[in-house]
Formats: sequence, C-alpha cells, structure tokens
Amino acid sequence: MKTFRQVLRVAMLLPTCILVASAASAPELTFKFTNFTVKRAPDTLVLGINNSGIMVGQYLDRAGMAHGFLLKSGSVTVLNDPNGTSSACYGINKAGDVVGSYTNASGAKQAFLLHGKNFTDIGPMGALESEALGINDQGHIVGYFMDPHGNVHGFMWDGKQYLQLDYPGAKETLAYGINNSGMITVGWLPVLRDRERAALYSGGKFTLFNVPGALSSVPHGIDSAGDVVFSWADSSGNPHGSLLRSGSYFDFNDPSGRTFAWGINDHNVIVGFCGSVAGFKATYQ
Repeated sequence: MKTFRQVLRVAMLLPTCILVASAASAPELTFKFTNFTVKRAPDTLVLGINNSGIMVGQYLDRAGMAHGFLLKSGSVTVLNDPNGTSSACYGINKAGDVVGSYTNASGAKQAFLLHGKNFTDIGPMGALESEALGINDQGHIVGYFMDPHGNVHGFMWDGKQYLQLDYPGAKETLAYGINNSGMITVGWLPVLRDRERAALYSGGKFTLFNVPGALSSVPHGIDSAGDVVFSWADSSGNPHGSLLRSGSYFDFNDPSGRTFAWGINDHNVIVGFCGSVAGFKATYQ
C-alpha cells in the first residue's frame, strides 16, 4: 500500500512561479504555480478542488497530528471526523460534499462523507480499511477498501450500492477520481512488481494509460472533459506531475521541489503538493 498513504503531510501565500511544459507533437502549455501552507503547520497537502475553487487537503500540526482542511476565499476550516484521531480530505464536489478518511481506534483508515456538518462512515460491509478518494457532482464516490483477507479493491458507491473495481490480474486496485460522466481513474499494482500503473474505467471496461517513459504512473483527478492529472516517477524514482489533455501528455514540476499532483477542476486548475511540504495550485493555458 504505497501512494495513497503518502498523504500525511492555506493561509500564507508564497511566491508565484511560471513554468512551460510541452509534449511531443502538441502545443505548449504554461503552468502558473502558487504555493500554500496552513499557518504554523510544517506540512500542507492540497488534494482536491471543485469548480468554485474551494480546495481540500490535509496538514500536520507541530505535534505531528494530521488534520483535514477546507480552503475557501483564503480562509482555512479544519475538518476532522469526530470518530478519529487523524483525518484527511481528498475530494469536494459542487455541493460542497467532502470525502476522505480518518484513523479509527484500531489504527485503520475509515472512509467518510461529510455532507453539511454530518460525517458518515462509508465503505463495503466487513472492510478492514477504506478511504474515499474522489466524488463527482452526482455524489458518486470512489476509493478503495481492504477485505477480510487483506486484499485491496477499488470501489464506486452511488449512494445505494457498491461497485467493486478490480483491474484484471492486479495485486491491488484503487479508484482515485470520478467525473460527472462516470469515468473513473484507477491505479493498480501488478502481482510481481510493486510499481503502480494507471487505467481508466468507463462503460464497464478498463483501458490502460500511463505517462510515457514513467517508472510508475498514478492517475488522480479527472475533469468533465476526461483530462487526467497524474503523479509519476522517473527512472530514478523522482516524482513529477503530468496532465493528459486531448490525448497528449504535458509534464510539469512545481519549482519548489518534488511534485505530487492530485486534483483538477473544469477551469484549468490543478492542485497537489511539493517536496518542500507545501501545497500548490497550478493554473494552465
């Protein structure tokens, strides 16, 4: 269990930087970065953004405790599930519903939905662990769960029933993002190689897609047009961001350091965090 648990790490604005990224046989895109940190927090991760520009994520306080947060109009609201010792917020939709997870009394992750002021546990019955990683405007939620045998599966919940997602032959499957058309980004681990791969689930079928030349590819957010934001590792294991847009890949890096890209909205905005343990918002055109 690797990538999704890296998320343990607004509000002060740091300097804005501009970076140009390009892909073979594709026009250039310009990415403009702004970094964020929660005040007095050593680590800040921005993990999701909706079309209104409201962001969610996680930060660590000075005592090392993890908290979920929401950032709206420059103001931070702490979002901690009252049943847990730590929380993380991964996604937010048009209505302001937030999904994430908290650590329960047994030390396991438990997925939650925050609707209004009410936290509700979600996840298939009998799961040993679960996290909710994405939500669309219809309220459909995706994530992963661990079954009683220790096997990890992706899931999609439509509010009434769970759809289990397993990439064929995979050791583990995680569902990261879902758009309003029901397209789901999936990360999966081969049985013999602990390097995450990417797939898109749509219409009952999986389609492979990975950042060209990447050692590993993790597809996180997906917008209404089907554009996908990735975190990927090069041959040396260094993390970068990439955007799959209209069939072309555009690699990008926050100038502050190692880049982990997570969320995307329909207004050309990507969010994530960098190696300097600051969150970022990147606009592109």
